[in-house]
Amino acid sequence: MSKPPFFSQSSKSALHNPWVIGWLAALLLVIGVNAAFIITAFVTAPGLVNENYYERGQAYEKNRLKLNAIKSELDWQPTLQLPERFITQTSQIVRLQVEDKNQQPLNADKVMLTAYRPSDASLDFTVEMVPVVDGLFQATLKLPLQGMWELHLAITADNHTLDMVKRVKVHSP
Repeated sequence: MSKPPFFSQSSKSALHNPWVIGWLAALLLVIGVNAAFIITAFVTAPGLVNENYYERGQAYEKNRLKLNAIKSELDWQPTLQLPERFITQTSQIVRLQVEDKNQQPLNADKVMLTAYRPSDASLDFTVEMVPVVDGLFQATLKLPLQGMWELHLAITADNHTLDMVKRVKVHSP
């Protein structure tokens, strides 16, 4: 009498049935891939983009109406002039023109520009925009990676600050 094959659909032992072996292999493959994704997520995660996100959110909500009233009272008109296309690792000029409520150039005390990478806080940096002429400021940016970036501008004049945010996409060369 011939010996039955080790793997057979007619086998009474589950570990000798190819369907059971196939399902177990598929289950182990899914668990292995999920484990690899989880490990990769923990190893490569940059962490929180902002350490005090909760406190900043509460402060923003408390001051939002007050800030809106101040902004409408100041009535500053900022115009951001960006390059047509941002390219990685290329120095490019960003200009900001600011006028007051009388359409006169605003002589700001300080204009700060923060390049903010939503997916990686370690790449964020801040530069001070330098005045070119009355009401016109400029800075040179060199964004290191392609993808989405946020440009946060803080215009300070006469003890008031106007914040402005612009989202830009950076392309590879």
